[in-house]
Amino acid sequence: MKENGEVKPYSKALYYNYAPGGDVNKDNVIDVNDTLFIKKYWKENKRDADVNYDGVVDGKDMQYVLNNYLMQNPWMENAPKAEKKYQGKTLEDVLKEVGM
Repeated sequence: MKENGEVKPYSKALYYNYAPGGDVNKDNVIDVNDTLFIKKYWKENKRDADVNYDGVVDGKDMQYVLNNYLMQNPWMENAPKAEKKYQGKTLEDVLKEVGM
């Protein structure tokens, strides 16, 4: 391992919590608001909503939200509480609207 340009006779193990994929609106929680953001750009090339970077916002991107639904960013001490409903819309409503 190099440290300050010198080779050191040890290595340092680093352990990181992963940040779950799907927080497309960048509010540190994966919830119904992320599904609404993805729905807004469905079938478009919107980088902020394209979780897997394949050039189109679709079911693959929505799947990240589904896999990590209601999770908070582990790096943030005061991440907000996940919202299950926004303006009367739930996860199930959004999924029906996009055909999933």
